[in-house]
Amino acid sequence: MSYHVTLIGSFRNDQDKLQDIYNKLAEKFTLLSPESISFTSDENGFVKTDKELEQSISEIEKKHLNAIKQSDFVVLHAPDGYVGNSASLEIGFAYALGIPILADETQHDATI
Repeated sequence: MSYHVTLIGSFRNDQDKLQDIYNKLAEKFTLLSPESISFTSDENGFVKTDKELEQSISEIEKKHLNAIKQSDFVVLHAPDGYVGNSASLEIGFAYALGIPILADETQHDATI
């Protein structure tokens, strides 16, 4: 049985660590989202891949939230403890669904 996982967090910061986490997750689990971290565009602080350029931020986020819903757990990439607005939404969504959240670093915000 392969566990389903979604990677959440800051996709603009610490790209090397993000790539390392992404590769490890894809190697060991069924990684539902993101499909790729080869980002080519930054729209108002929201990164997109070439395949996502024509999609709205809302459409991309809805797909990501749907992936979280289908996940056995999520992994939060939060370089230096940074959690932005999108990641906060995703953490709250996973938490409300009772989906375990693993983090690669300690968070600055005590509520997270």
